[in-house]
Amino acid sequence: MPVNRLKRNTELNVPLAERLLSLFSGGLLLSKAFRPGKRVGILSAMGAGYLLYRGYTGHCPVYSSLEKPRVDNPVKNLNIRASMLINRPRKEVYAYWRNLENLPAFMTHLEKVVANDEWNSRWKVKVPGNLVSLEWDARIVKEEPGSLIAWESLADSSIQNAGKVTFNDAGKKATEVQVVISYIAPMGMAGNVVMQLFNRKVEQAIERDILNFKQHFENL
Repeated sequence: MPVNRLKRNTELNVPLAERLLSLFSGGLLLSKAFRPGKRVGILSAMGAGYLLYRGYTGHCPVYSSLEKPRVDNPVKNLNIRASMLINRPRKEVYAYWRNLENLPAFMTHLEKVVANDEWNSRWKVKVPGNLVSLEWDARIVKEEPGSLIAWESLADSSIQNAGKVTFNDAGKKATEVQVVISYIAPMGMAGNVVMQLFNRKVEQAIERDILNFKQHFENL
């Protein structure tokens, strides 16, 4: 499964400070437009919607028509790759990963993963500082029993997450495990809380989490 196949549909051309101002102004205008006892003005509602769209997506159609240069995305996607040699048979290693509820046992950034059924699960991740948790639903999209597991979050999730783990024999009682995990910020912007999740320190922490699997599983 290509974990980088999720694409943004809009080009960023609104600076971060301007986006935050648009979100604030749009929210304020919307609250006034729908104030109890007041008739909703169509122009006010449209203006609020435009400002909210502009702030949330970082894309301004007017700027596009004026050919204003795009801006860099302040939120960088996390793409983590890791490989390790586990001194246990491949089928045992695969079976442990296949139960996604086991992942928080060695991935400290995950608060919990709850399997809803054989294919669907609910994920909860800790934001640095433990001020808030983020949740989303995911589904296993490809499986080759004993060899490969791939999952991705559902399209309407607050954060796009995708992962793929492959398992290969490395001798009679050893397994080579290769892991690819991506976290993709929604529309390139999700506010200060989510932005805390998308930085190099968190990426390094997740890398350590994955590599912790070797010690964790071999000590079971």
